[in-house]
Amino acid sequence: MTVPKPVRVTSRLSYIATRIFPSRRQSSGEILKGAQATALFWRREDMLCLVTNWHNVTGWDAANERALSDVAFTPDVIAIDLAFRKQGDHELLARKTVYVDLYEDDSPRWREHPTHGRKVDVVAIDVGSIDVPLFTLPVNSYDEFVDFEPVVGDDAVVIGYPLGLTGGSGFPIWKRASIATEPEIDLDGLPKVLIDTATRKGMSGSPVLAVRKGIARPRGGTGQLSGDDVLGTSETFLGVYSGRVDDDPLGAQIGIVWKAAAVAETVLYGLRGSTPHGDP
Repeated sequence: MTVPKPVRVTSRLSYIATRIFPSRRQSSGEILKGAQATALFWRREDMLCLVTNWHNVTGWDAANERALSDVAFTPDVIAIDLAFRKQGDHELLARKTVYVDLYEDDSPRWREHPTHGRKVDVVAIDVGSIDVPLFTLPVNSYDEFVDFEPVVGDDAVVIGYPLGLTGGSGFPIWKRASIATEPEIDLDGLPKVLIDTATRKGMSGSPVLAVRKGIARPRGGTGQLSGDDVLGTSETFLGVYSGRVDDDPLGAQIGIVWKAAAVAETVLYGLRGSTPHGDP
């Protein structure tokens, strides 16, 4: 455990992204870390759920039916980098690694989308309560989101860890994006939207926010200005990023985002997970 010096954070949204390491527990008990990825937390009643991509917990590319690594690395535990504070201290930031098993009695512990299963590249894993006061913020606990309706062309940000980089003290990096397809249209019959952004490896599982500058009108508002409208910069949770439509970093630079509603459905109503070749 490391204890960095105190830092001042300019946006609480920097706390919603969490760095994770899909890993394997050796017979000796040693944890062998694989590639770095990103996740977020969702509070479900009194339970914390880790939300990330299916490919992060399986090491498998479902679209192309192949292992993600040359050595077919298959994780069985997730190492989570958490931000916390000492009891009663609201300024001192520290980091602690927590390990969560991906299997219980040889069965996956994660939940998948209740309708589309692993075709929606999102999973939710109950991690219980954490025995430290968290700075890491569940995305559905952020009380300053504005529930406006995102539209094509809106700005967006992807908050994660490109190429394993951090913004210092373990904080994520914010990458600009814009919404590239009509948010209400499901692509390939699946609840996803595309964004235009130069994302990189390591950002899979990142929270994606739609950003509106100027006047943001909450859903259900009329065409006229009202006291519910928000003036300034507003954010809303757009969904979870899961990679690009091609592997060329200089290609189309189009990223895939699984919609916020699909993430909520996975957390609340998800079905028992599956491995690449069925249950173990």
